[in-house]
Amino acid sequence: MRPFTKSAEPTATEADHERAALEQAWRVLAPNIEQARAIRAQVVESPELLNEPRNKALVTWFDAFERQCVAVETLHNAATDPNVELPLSDLQLGRKTAEDLLEALDKTRELARESRLA
Repeated sequence: MRPFTKSAEPTATEADHERAALEQAWRVLAPNIEQARAIRAQVVESPELLNEPRNKALVTWFDAFERQCVAVETLHNAATDPNVELPLSDLQLGRKTAEDLLEALDKTRELARESRLA
């Protein structure tokens, strides 16, 4: 009797789970990216917008992590395209990166709150 071994190929369920997790993280991340882009564009005309700690925290976060944000956006777009089949590892990396970006944003906002209270 052969021992049970896990298939080297990911199951559709694993990929679907990662795709759904990436989608969920993206739904939270995307509005923050859009807002950061909008504020950054408005700062050119109205630099005083950065006097607001929430705006400054968001723009600072986006400036630091813009490449990762774009990478997650690209992966999300590919993952939601029915004509594109992404490897499970790409889906996992996209989800993990999105979660890490959200955690970094939370920490940036917390630091902004603390500095405002100090």
